[in-house]
Amino acid sequence: MRKTCSIFLLPGALLLLFSACGRDLDTSGLLEVRKFVSVTETGAISLPGQLVPASIDTVTLWLGPGVARRDIAGGSLLIHVAQDRLTWLDHQARTWTSQTAGEIQRQLAYLATDTLDRRKQDPRLARLQTMLKVSVHVTGTGEETEIDGYRCRRWIVEQRQGGHTTTTELWLTRDIAVDWDLLHRITRPTLVAMEGGRQALAELSRLEGFPVRAASIMDVMNRPGKATTRLLAVETEMVPPEHFLPPEGYRSSGPTVPAQVPSK
Repeated sequence: MRKTCSIFLLPGALLLLFSACGRDLDTSGLLEVRKFVSVTETGAISLPGQLVPASIDTVTLWLGPGVARRDIAGGSLLIHVAQDRLTWLDHQARTWTSQTAGEIQRQLAYLATDTLDRRKQDPRLARLQTMLKVSVHVTGTGEETEIDGYRCRRWIVEQRQGGHTTTTELWLTRDIAVDWDLLHRITRPTLVAMEGGRQALAELSRLEGFPVRAASIMDVMNRPGKATTRLLAVETEMVPPEHFLPPEGYRSSGPTVPAQVPSK
C-alpha cells in the first residue's frame, strides 16, 4: 500500500467548515489507536489593516480502526471512514456540526456557482470563488537523513489556493506504522470538492511517509509568512470508542447545506 500523508499541508480553517457524526461505533471494548503529537510555530504576518500575531499550536492526531480525531486549540475534527463523515466539535460552544463528504461537495459547488452568478454585483464574492480553486505540485528530492531517530526523506510541496501560495519542505519517515489510507482521507472530502482538487490529490498521493519535520514559506495577500512543524511524540493507547464521538452534553448546531446545486 502506498504510504501517503498531508497532515501538515492543508489549511485547517477550511477543514473546520465541514463536519459530521457517526454514532454506530462498536462500544463493547476499547480501541487500540496511534497518537501523534506535533507543534507548529507560525510567525507574525502583517496583512492590510491587521497584524496576525505569531502563534505556537499543538495538534494531537489519533488514528484508530476506521476512525480518526484531530485535536487543535478550541476544537476537534472527528472522522468516520465507513460513513465517509466528519464531525467538528466546538469545545467552547459545546456544539458539533455534521456533514457527509457528499454534502461537503454540494456545499462547495453551491458556493462556487452562487459566487459565479453574482460576482459582477459583489467583487468580494469573486474573491471567494478564487479560494475554491487549488493546485499542488510535489517534488521528491531523494535526499535522506536521520531526524529524531527516524530515517527521513526530503520532499517539496508547492500549493496554491486562490492568490495564496505555500512552499513546504517536508521530511517524511516510513519507520512509523500507521493506516496510511486513513491518514490521507483526512483531507480528501474538502479537496475533491474544490476545482483542481482531484489533481491535487493525485500529487499528494506521491508522498511516502509520516511528517517528522516541516518548514513552510507562505505568501498571503503578497505578504510573507513562515511556519515550522515538528513531531513531538508517537504513542499507542487504548481509548473508548466514545473518544471519536461528540461528548455528552454537546448539542448539534446543524449543517447548512443546500439540497442541491442550483441549476443555471
